[in-house]
Amino acid sequence: MDTLSIPRRYCGPPNSANGGYTCGTAATALGGRDVEVKLRAPPPLETPLTLEHDGDEVRLFAGETLIAVARPAEQPIDIPDDAPPVLGYDEVVAAAADFDVDAYRDSHEYPTCYTCGPDRADGDGLRIFSAPTDRPDRWVWPWTPDPSLVDETGTIPVPVVWAALDCPSGQAWLQQDPDMGPVVLGTMAARVDRVPTPGEHLVVSGWTGAAEGRKRPAWSAISDATGTVLATSRTTWVVLDEAQRRAFRAHQP
Repeated sequence: MDTLSIPRRYCGPPNSANGGYTCGTAATALGGRDVEVKLRAPPPLETPLTLEHDGDEVRLFAGETLIAVARPAEQPIDIPDDAPPVLGYDEVVAAAADFDVDAYRDSHEYPTCYTCGPDRADGDGLRIFSAPTDRPDRWVWPWTPDPSLVDETGTIPVPVVWAALDCPSGQAWLQQDPDMGPVVLGTMAARVDRVPTPGEHLVVSGWTGAAEGRKRPAWSAISDATGTVLATSRTTWVVLDEAQRRAFRAHQP
């Protein structure tokens, strides 16, 4: 059994940890590659958490509350054959130049989110937004990791890479359907072939699948300036019903 705590820096909603960072934290206990994590409850911040190992499965608890379950993915986390082609870095920079950050801020449920929050300063949050492309199901952003992201080993931790993969898949849905309301990350499976380096020019892409009731499947990828994919994820987002929205928002300031 391991103990840990997620610092407030890594928030998603103001009073909950970023889902991708939380999933990446649990996945790291299984090597962080081709791991699937199911979130069971909002992950708390600045709270003692325990990681319990049971064979190939890892469970993350806050006290007696089960927060997440991580296990090896049943299938490799590969980009689907019908996925949109990876765009070049210069194309994505051009798309981002036309992005209306003020309008994005006005419509954002959680503007202080570690990954996609427009109210986070450079070097504090990742500031990965979602610019439209020629395909309505694909959204992109250029990302140059800040040197402040490295840990004591001099590398960017795997949970940060999972965080970078998280919101672009959810934003791909929210940007298509702004009236969808808040969605929460239900399941995230990711594969990290290489962690990025600070100062590296990267492209982060998010695209959607076919809706299944209240479930919204999506994918995301991080690629370098040559088009080589560093990391991919497959996510399922859940649209909250009215009662769940009230309960969730009551937990936030």
